[in-house]
Amino acid sequence: MLWLILGLAAALILCCWASVIGGVVAWGDDLYGQISNRGRNTVEINEAARDGHLEFRVTGVECGVPRVGDQIVNEVATGQFCLVQVTVRNRGDRPLTVDDSLQRAYGSGDRQFALDQTAAMIANAAQPLFLAPINPGNQVDMILVYDIPTDARLLRLHLRATADSRGVLVKL
Repeated sequence: MLWLILGLAAALILCCWASVIGGVVAWGDDLYGQISNRGRNTVEINEAARDGHLEFRVTGVECGVPRVGDQIVNEVATGQFCLVQVTVRNRGDRPLTVDDSLQRAYGSGDRQFALDQTAAMIANAAQPLFLAPINPGNQVDMILVYDIPTDARLLRLHLRATADSRGVLVKL
């Protein structure tokens, strides 16, 4: 009788593992992304979401850009630039800054892309915003620039007010 119960328990455990493996094979990165992003503030383009006292709104994305800047000061993409237009509003009661090094982009296979800081400074040359304080109630428009492979595509952004905050996920 004990062997029968142990055998049924082992069969049940094997079935559970087979279900998990089947789910990963069938849904792969999408399933992992949904599980790992559960509980985070998730929005789409043109929807506002708050992280701490900063409110983020992605208003546009343009990929396939080979170069940013003008004839004199410019940066050429290694792959392709993706320009992400973001409006950031300070909803707090003291000046806050946006740390561009915290803003990440993700492609398929959960590939992570860091901001190209040089290209972003050039793209925002008319209005240098990074690490400049945003006063309470004010908002700024900025361009985040990612240099990604030519065969890649951005699927989502993870925007954060501080290094220890949960952040905002934006589906692209």
